[in-house]
Amino acid sequence: ATTADHVAGRAGYSRRRTYVLFLLPALIVIFAVIIFPWLFTIWMSMHDWHLGMTRTFIGLENFQNLARDTRFLETIPRTLFFTLLSVLLPLALGMFAAEVFHQRFPLRGLLRGIYILPMMTTPVAIALVFIMMMHPQLGVLNYLLSQVGIPQQLWVYNKTSVIWSLVLVETWQWTPLIMLIV
Repeated sequence: ATTADHVAGRAGYSRRRTYVLFLLPALIVIFAVIIFPWLFTIWMSMHDWHLGMTRTFIGLENFQNLARDTRFLETIPRTLFFTLLSVLLPLALGMFAAEVFHQRFPLRGLLRGIYILPMMTTPVAIALVFIMMMHPQLGVLNYLLSQVGIPQQLWVYNKTSVIWSLVLVETWQWTPLIMLIV
């Protein structure tokens, strides 16, 4: 091998080492934020924990108990239904909004800015506002319904309407993001 090949080989090694050094902070963050909590959660789930007492390793017993728990099994179809609705509705409405706001019309910029406001609000603030709006006795939504002759609703306080109420909030919050992406 010539000296030029040797220098080129060292330069390639040095460049690869530099790439690794640039990747290292991202890998550390991924490990700290995603991988470690995931592994720790699995480890905790294989123990019996009681506050103030020592933990006992029980292996897969918690998962076996979960597979027999009727309350847990009832939540699976509800969770899938909620997930399906809260993904498809913002997707469809966001694509429609993207098409509408792509057209030129008066006040388009102002309306687009107003439309994306829900996306900029923190989820905690949105949850608090909607809980107050959907309160059975004091909520503004029930007041508005009563003004047009519709009976008051229990919204998130009724098991038949809670999923629809939460999907409404999710759709309101995430449709603007889909619009911007599209």
